[in-house]
Amino acid sequence: FPGARERFQREVVTIAGLRHPGIVPLFSVGESDGLPFYVMEFIEGATLSELLERLQGKDPRELVGRDLWNALRPDAEDADAMPEIFDGAWDTVCLRIVREAAAALEFAHLGGVLHRDVKPSNLMIDHDGRVRVVDFGLASSRGDGRLTQTGALVGSLSYLAPELVEGGDGSR
Repeated sequence: FPGARERFQREVVTIAGLRHPGIVPLFSVGESDGLPFYVMEFIEGATLSELLERLQGKDPRELVGRDLWNALRPDAEDADAMPEIFDGAWDTVCLRIVREAAAALEFAHLGGVLHRDVKPSNLMIDHDGRVRVVDFGLASSRGDGRLTQTGALVGSLSYLAPELVEGGDGSR
């Protein structure tokens, strides 16, 4: 695809500059048979999207944080090993997850990086209850040349910020 190698390179540079417990670290970059690759930490866990899918059909008014833990670790034998993030009412646990993701995104923003595709499938929760932001493939950072056309919408439509849909550039 036109610009794919440039976008890949931009993602690598963007991720390499972000060191935060809520952002999956980059370990190595290389090329094999003409195909570029990078190696990131393996996260034992699931995306928020996968966890919500596992809970589909359940009444949200009856859910508690332990239900999310059970969706993440259905094989867990020791109930006491449940991380604190899952302890409590459903809305409290959801707010904790959002807070953790927001802290990682704030760190990225302070470093001049705008993720541009925040959605449940780009948030992972590991078995220790840590929330991790993944997939900086559409990210932009200060000083980057534009790799998208002016006015082009970037990201997943159902998760775009209203100002982007209305024609803003999201840089505010």
